[in-house]
Amino acid sequence: MMSGVAIVAALGLQLYSGSMILGGLVGIGLLSMGGIFKWREADDLFTSGMRMMALIGFIMISAAGFAEVMKTTERLMRWYRGPLHSLAITAA
Repeated sequence: MMSGVAIVAALGLQLYSGSMILGGLVGIGLLSMGGIFKWREADDLFTSGMRMMALIGFIMISAAGFAEVMKTTERLMRWYRGPLHSLAITAA
């Protein structure tokens, strides 16, 4: 129950104020006051959250790089196939 309230309050405040940091602080504060996690465990919670966000960022950067390689490779293959197609026509 309290976690739902914290999520709604954090999202509502974030949308109202436009500040992601303020929304996050309110959400963490409500979760801590509600007893969802102990204040002494907050450091481990933040660290694991930062690790997860770093992993997500790495995956997104890798996917964007892979997509760019695929686009460039397709352009190169079209450039490469053009002369081969011409050679095949003249050889036949």
